[in-house]
Amino acid sequence: IPDFYLANGLDDYPTHPPYVRSVYASVKKLGYNVIYREVPGQGQTVGDLGRTSKHPPSNDDAIAWASRLRHKTLPLSAAEQAVIAPYADATAGRAICPDAQKFRSLSRVGGAAAGAVLAPIFGAQNDTARVMAAQSAGLSLFGDAAATALAENLKDPSADVRKATFEALGIQAGWRSMPSQKALIDVATDKLWDAAERALAVAQLGVAVKMQVGGSFQDPPLFQALVTLLSDEDLALRTAAFAILSPIQASAYKPDAAPADRTTEAGKWQAWLDGIVAKQQ
Repeated sequence: IPDFYLANGLDDYPTHPPYVRSVYASVKKLGYNVIYREVPGQGQTVGDLGRTSKHPPSNDDAIAWASRLRHKTLPLSAAEQAVIAPYADATAGRAICPDAQKFRSLSRVGGAAAGAVLAPIFGAQNDTARVMAAQSAGLSLFGDAAATALAENLKDPSADVRKATFEALGIQAGWRSMPSQKALIDVATDKLWDAAERALAVAQLGVAVKMQVGGSFQDPPLFQALVTLLSDEDLALRTAAFAILSPIQASAYKPDAAPADRTTEAGKWQAWLDGIVAKQQ
C-alpha cells in the first residue's frame, strides 16, 4: 500500500490543524505508513493560500523522500530488470567491484526488488564496495529487509563502512524505517559499544528526529533513547542527547550537573515523553 507524507501548518485556520491530525490518525489506523510533520509558524492568510507550503525544510525533506521512494506495486521495466539481473545470485552480489555507475544504477531502480539484490552486496568482499552499498541506501529506500541487512554492517571491520552505514541509517530512520531506527537506538544506548560509535549513533538519532522536534513526536522510541541518554555515564553523550532534545521545551537540565540534579531533570523529560506516548494510544 502507498506511503504518505503529510505536513500540518500549526498557524493555519483554527479548524485545520486538528482536522489534519484526525486524518493522520485515521490513515495510520488503516495501516498506511505516514510521515507526519507539524510546522510551527506556518499557516494561511486570505489572499495567500499558498503560504502553508512555503517552508523549505519540510519541502526539501518531502521531495528528498519522494525521490528515493519507488512505487511499491509498479512492476520493474525491462531496463530495470536488466540492471538487477546480474546480482540475482548472492555470490555474484558479494563479488561486485566498486564501480560507482553500478551502484548509481541500483539506486535509481530502488524499492524492494533492488533491495533484494543489494542486501548481499552489503557483505561484498571489497571494503569500497561495502561503503558504496551503504551510501546507496542513503540515496534510495530499498525496504525493511535491506535496512535490516544494512544494519549488520555496524559490526563491519572497516571503520569507513561503519561510518557510511550510520549515515545511511540516519537518513532512513528519519523516513520511518523501523529497522534503521532500532539499529541506531540499540547502538546509542548500549553501554558496552564503543563510545565514539555510540556518539555517531546519537548524531544520527538527531538526523532522524530533526523534523519532529517542532511538535510531531511521531516516533517515541527515538525520543526514549535520547531521554535515556540524559542519565548515561558519558558526559559527551549526555550533552549530545540534550542538544537534540532542548528545542522541544524549556529545561533546567545540565549535562555536567551533579547526578542527583540530573536525575530530577531527566525525570521531567521522561514525564514529558510519557505524556506523548499516552496521547498516541
